[in-house]
Amino acid sequence: YSKYACHELHLFLRFKDRPFFEEVVKPYLAHKRIKTFLDHWLLDADLSAYLEPALRNRLNAVERALLAHRIVADDELARVLGDQVAILPPDPGTDTRLIDALLGASALDGDSDLSTLQSAAMDEAESSARMPAMGTRAGLVAPAMAPPPPPAAPRSRAAAAPMKKAKMAKERAVDKMDAGGDFDELSADVQMREEAKALFRAVDKTQEWAENNWWHRTPAQSGPDMIVPNRLWRDFARHREGCFLSPAFGLVTNSFAEAMCAHAVIDLPFVAAAHAYVSDGPRLAITAACNALAGCSQIVDGELVGGAPLVVGTSYVRTDDRYEWDTGEQRDKYVDAFAVGVVYTCQIVLANPTSSRQRIAALIQIPRGALPVAGARVTHTLDVVLDAYGTHGHEYAFYFPSPGAWSHFPVHVTRADQIVAAAPGRTLEVTAGGGAADPRSWPYVSQRGSVADVVAFLDTANLAAIDTTKVAWRMRDRAAYDAILAVLDRRRHYCATLWGYSLMHRDAARIRVYLRTLGDRLLTAGPVLDMLDLDAEALGSYEHLELSPLINARAHRLGPKLRILNDGLAAQYTRFLTLAAHRKAPSSEDLLAAAHYLIAQDRVDDALAILARVRTDAIADRMQHDYLAAYLACITGDLGRAREAAQRWREHPVDRWRHKFGALGAMLDELDSGTAAPIVDPRSREQQHSELASKQPSFDVALDREGITIHSQHVSSLELRFFEMDVELLFSRQPFVQSDITRFSFIEPGHRLAFKDLPAEHHEPWPATLRGKNIVVEAVGAGQRKAKIHYANDLTATLANQVGQVRVQRVSDRSALVATYVKVYARKHGGAVAFYKDGYTDLRGWFDYASLSTTDLDSVERFAILVCSDQAGS
Repeated sequence: YSKYACHELHLFLRFKDRPFFEEVVKPYLAHKRIKTFLDHWLLDADLSAYLEPALRNRLNAVERALLAHRIVADDELARVLGDQVAILPPDPGTDTRLIDALLGASALDGDSDLSTLQSAAMDEAESSARMPAMGTRAGLVAPAMAPPPPPAAPRSRAAAAPMKKAKMAKERAVDKMDAGGDFDELSADVQMREEAKALFRAVDKTQEWAENNWWHRTPAQSGPDMIVPNRLWRDFARHREGCFLSPAFGLVTNSFAEAMCAHAVIDLPFVAAAHAYVSDGPRLAITAACNALAGCSQIVDGELVGGAPLVVGTSYVRTDDRYEWDTGEQRDKYVDAFAVGVVYTCQIVLANPTSSRQRIAALIQIPRGALPVAGARVTHTLDVVLDAYGTHGHEYAFYFPSPGAWSHFPVHVTRADQIVAAAPGRTLEVTAGGGAADPRSWPYVSQRGSVADVVAFLDTANLAAIDTTKVAWRMRDRAAYDAILAVLDRRRHYCATLWGYSLMHRDAARIRVYLRTLGDRLLTAGPVLDMLDLDAEALGSYEHLELSPLINARAHRLGPKLRILNDGLAAQYTRFLTLAAHRKAPSSEDLLAAAHYLIAQDRVDDALAILARVRTDAIADRMQHDYLAAYLACITGDLGRAREAAQRWREHPVDRWRHKFGALGAMLDELDSGTAAPIVDPRSREQQHSELASKQPSFDVALDREGITIHSQHVSSLELRFFEMDVELLFSRQPFVQSDITRFSFIEPGHRLAFKDLPAEHHEPWPATLRGKNIVVEAVGAGQRKAKIHYANDLTATLANQVGQVRVQRVSDRSALVATYVKVYARKHGGAVAFYKDGYTDLRGWFDYASLSTTDLDSVERFAILVCSDQAGS
């Protein structure tokens, strides 16, 4: 009990095993720290507090029914549930399935007496019936020894299903829930089977434990929507005395909790007593020996009444020769003559020719003397909702085991228990020996025609409309094999089954055709099969992929082994190498792809060597080759070659490539003119960042022996503040002094200088009082604050912090410092300092210090950037 203790079990024991509940469960519940409504109900506590809406609205349908059952003086509690159920749309399909399930359960019980009497009554009713009508289904619960239901007309179905003994769920050492919050027993079984036998077992993972409430549900999952109102809980809320029985018992199938609660409150026995059956001609009377759940399905007499019109149609086709093609359309081949041993399909069509939605039910039966096949039933009722001007089709299959004239009861349609439409009845003439299909049809020719007939048919037939594998049995004969494949070859039609016989006949040409069509299945032997001219790339199993944007963290190899830090690139590069390694020799296309992957890894020297081996006359993607060549030419400083390659494709009509070459040309133009390059591709992140960097208000302060040089763009005013400092003392206290000199902002400066409308470059000599001293200069303007220590060098760095870029230039002539080494360290949240990235500036002196193809930027609090130039210092 302690393992399965939950609200569902407590309620079940309270109704089904009261002594155990009083002895065990009730004392246990009395000691719960937090009691829920169901705990209070089981403990017979005062429930008046739950009449308050805030608490009542949190109750599910079961709890509200229990509240109404306990507080009988308040009829409105039951009425609320009744009102909610009253607005639920009818679902006759569900009711039909419940009755069918009940009838099926009765058959499984093996009640041979009932089955025998039922069959006899049905036969007698059918033989005496003049106009059987639509079948209806109803569910009911009768108390012990209740009178039997009204006798059924012509054909009847009746069954009683005693409630089976409740079974406790098996123990599951799995705490797994399904998506709806219910215990997923199947998944638990699978998990237990797949669980390997443990050797060393580490400590279990920490789990959350809580007081037992609803089975495997947290309080947050136990709201009012856990169990929704239905007819059963409405009936229970209204119930006052005696045994509780409801015909809606079968509706509680939405969750384990609802099903267990329904089993708890319903007064059905675990084992049913023997019921009494009395047969009286077409009538069958059942006297229940105990409380029982009974369901019946019967056919009753009725008259055709008026109302909204419906159209009902019935037709027959041979299942094995159903279609024919006429002017490009597939049509059914309807039949009027029937033969013994042939499977036929009956087609039922219901049409609503009105503008109103109609809910109807249709009774269908197979012909007398026929047997159902393919899941069909002897008698079946369809519940259908026909939209305005809508149609519904239904098919069922049958065959006749013996000849004769057999009547077929037509389909009857009812609405609101009134017959509103019916198809005309007919008698089917069934003959023996007349089962041959149309001799002009493919089913007949393929099985009974000569080889010449087959060839003639294939020569003129629509091959897309037939199944050519029907002649596979003929292919063992070489003459038939040659003739049939010859005509199919001529018709350009391939059938793997038929071509497979080339292996038997050792037809080398067709064997090659057959094997090549196997495609990927043969590539399990390797990605390249030269003897069949197959490879994974040609078949699409391998695809060349580009990873973009891709920014590597390191510009140089770390350690003795080369590592690709991006998992996606590493996997793709491995697949490429596997493909190339299986070739006799790498093709120029392979070399071009290799150059691309090497550039993606920043292996410039290797990429240059591989690209030099590419024969441009042997590749189709010359444009891609020129782009890679121009890219590598920029890296090596061969700007003329880069411009030549870029100019060739700069006006390419495809936006993607035009933008690529346009951006490359714009960068080269910027190097020539010194002005920022315009945006070529408005969707390009790099180009947008470059433009933002050129327009962002920014400034930088450079200190040298002569004074202060201010480089600025879009800055209207600026103030310089000077602080004398002891460099040795600052370094001793904080080696990372460059990031910590902002502390001087809290000290009154020794000197100030203010500037308005600064030019792009302004030089200010050192104030006389500060010459020869160690100075920290703080510049404040455009919402930014920067501080510098005077260091002797001939370089300056312009920082575009909004887009994470820095530009390195020579102070003396403002030229870009190309291939200047930049190393970036980051201080992360929490104070840890670690290497971030390094690299070299491009031809314009720009370096992107922030971008990485990782998530490291999310944890960065501050950057420290070191710029080193062999010619201009650090």
